[in-house]
Amino acid sequence: MKTSSGGQEIISSGLVHSYKKNDVDFLITASPEMVVGVRLTKKEGEKSSIDMNIESPSKAVFVFTNPDSMNFGPSEPVDVGVFGGRQLSASLRINVFGDFSSFEIAYTFFLGAEVK
Repeated sequence: MKTSSGGQEIISSGLVHSYKKNDVDFLITASPEMVVGVRLTKKEGEKSSIDMNIESPSKAVFVFTNPDSMNFGPSEPVDVGVFGGRQLSASLRINVFGDFSSFEIAYTFFLGAEVK
């Protein structure tokens, strides 16, 4: 079975729970290594935000700061790199449990057009 949406091939989709408040890493490919991470942070006095930090040439991390609603995340998929010569995008939404003690991520990874 192949799944697609908007001309994008869905290569992986699911729901993951963090272990306590630890980051969650998605190993897209081992060689060359490509990792997409998710981090939850709580900063007093700051507004809700989502940033993508490039932590190394092989790792991009989505940082969710002070999520203020259920299913908090970008309204559209975000480009995260190139996989197999095609544009890789991710849709990530989180729900926080307790007093920022853990979280769950609903995720979908999409493959788009060839990158030239």
